[in-house]
Amino acid sequence: MGQFASSISLDWDQILTLAEADIISPDTAIEGLELIAKGLAPRTILIGLPVSAPTGNDSKLIAALTAALTAAYNESIFLFNATFPLVTLPGSNTCFGVVLNYAPTAGNFQSLTSQLEDCFSHWGIPISLAQPIASQIQPQVMNSMFTPSATYGRAATSVIKIADPIITIDYLFWMAAFGVFNTGPGPDGNPQFAVIYSFTAAIGPLEGTIQ
Repeated sequence: MGQFASSISLDWDQILTLAEADIISPDTAIEGLELIAKGLAPRTILIGLPVSAPTGNDSKLIAALTAALTAAYNESIFLFNATFPLVTLPGSNTCFGVVLNYAPTAGNFQSLTSQLEDCFSHWGIPISLAQPIASQIQPQVMNSMFTPSATYGRAATSVIKIADPIITIDYLFWMAAFGVFNTGPGPDGNPQFAVIYSFTAAIGPLEGTIQ
């Protein structure tokens, strides 16, 4: 899928520095980043990032990257809480960043799976859930056609509790917000791409009655 510059392992300055270095045409990238910021921001409330974005940098590119990342972060949390109102989302369970050199291959989810495993290991979530979630997210990113989007789902864990007649299963509930943008032409003249993203997840119970 690409190389992840993620908040799980990097700070703001490092994410922005890597993203800025990867962008070939700032004007082209800014146009796409502004579309992402506008596309993801309208439905969100101001949540605020867990760490402050850099200040004092007057680069239009850095400002556009910051705005797009902030919009994706806010959108993922807002939509998670709206979609799963009974699930408590820990404040630390969100990772955001930029996928550099985005060039996905249909059916190959390894790089996204590895990134989700990294997130889950930090959050105390079973990493075995990463691959099936990656296989849901990546095709939707590939089909988004530069339209800022969000997708969500749930995956059952192995934790099952039975107190007859009630059966409770722990599920991982997740939400991803993302937008693909053009970073400019590569050495062969073909356009290159990157992805702004934010992913959030939490475990919560679902109950049913044994018949």
